[in-house]
Parts: sequence; C-alpha cells; structure tokens
Amino acid sequence: GPLVLHRCGFDRLPLGLQPATLWALTRHWEGLWEQHRIAAARAENALQFLGSCRVRSADVAALLRDMEAGPGPTKRKRPAPEEPPPALAPGSEEDVSWGEVLGRIA
Repeated sequence: GPLVLHRCGFDRLPLGLQPATLWALTRHWEGLWEQHRIAAARAENALQFLGSCRVRSADVAALLRDMEAGPGPTKRKRPAPEEPPPALAPGSEEDVSWGEVLGRIA
C-alpha cells in the first residue's frame, strides 16, 4: 500500500506549513478526487448498462458450460450452482437480463 506520512508521530517537528503550499496541495488532491469520482461514476454507469442487456438463456447455459470446462478467460472464479435455474437451462429460448444472470451465478 501507499506510504502515508501525515500522521507519523513527529509532534515536535515544525513543518513550517505555508498557506500557498496548503492551497496547492488541496487543489491537487481535490482534482484527483474529482477525476476518480467521475471515473467511478462512469464505470458504475457502464456496469448498469451491461446489467440491462438481454441475452438468450441458451447462450448463458453455453457460457456456463465453457466456464466449467476451464482454463481460459471464461474460467469461473466461483463454484457453479448445483443446477442452472430453469430460465438458464440448456435449450431455453427465454431472454434474461445480464444483471439477472450475474445475480444467479454469483
């Protein structure tokens, strides 16, 4: 993790803080915070969009089979459910939202 020195126990060491320096540091850290807040909001928006996408249950079942077959980019990181929910069963033509799929397989 990052090295944090703003609370390191040197109470008697005068740092000679200047308002101009504090102002510059404040602007710097507020700018970084704003950039990351915006990036996080964009990522959240993208994830919400992905969750709203519709997929065929048969395609999801095929993906789950591929994930269980491993190794590769689709290998599951979590154990598979005992059996797929009915809407995700092989041969089902029902459409489901990707968010619903993630909620069932997570």
